[in-house]
Amino acid sequence: MRNFYVITHGAMANGLAETIKMLIGDKKSITPITAYIGNQLLEDLVLDVIRDIESGVEVIVFTDIAHGSVNQYFVPYLKYANFHLITGINIAIVLSIMLLDSDEPISRESILREVEFSREQIIYMNTHIIKIDDADEL
Repeated sequence: MRNFYVITHGAMANGLAETIKMLIGDKKSITPITAYIGNQLLEDLVLDVIRDIESGVEVIVFTDIAHGSVNQYFVPYLKYANFHLITGINIAIVLSIMLLDSDEPISRESILREVEFSREQIIYMNTHIIKIDDADEL
C-alpha cells in the first residue's frame, strides 16, 4: 500500500490534487492538506499522515517550500524507510512519482530520477528556442 499526500501553505494542495485527478482520473489518489487556513494546527491536520508512517505504510509527502514550516515538520520522520519527503513540487514531479509501479516500494534512485526529470520541465520560454514552420500560426 502506498499513500500520497500534498501538504502546502494555503490552498495550493487542493489545486494540485484536483489537477492530478483531472489528468489521471481515479487510478490513484492524493490527499491534499492545506496548512495555515483557519485555526487548525498543522500537528492536528497531519495526524493520519503520521499514523501511516508509524504503521509502516509507504508514504510519499509532497511539500511546497524546502525550508518552510510544513516541510520542516516532516524532517524527523525521514528516519523511517517507508517515508519519502519531496519538496519544491510541480505537476511533473507529482505525476511521475504517482505513476511509478506500485508493486514494490519506491527506491531512492527512482525518486532521484523523477526529481531530475521534473527539474527539466521548468523552462524559461523566453530564452527557449522553438522552431515554428512559416505555415503555423501563433
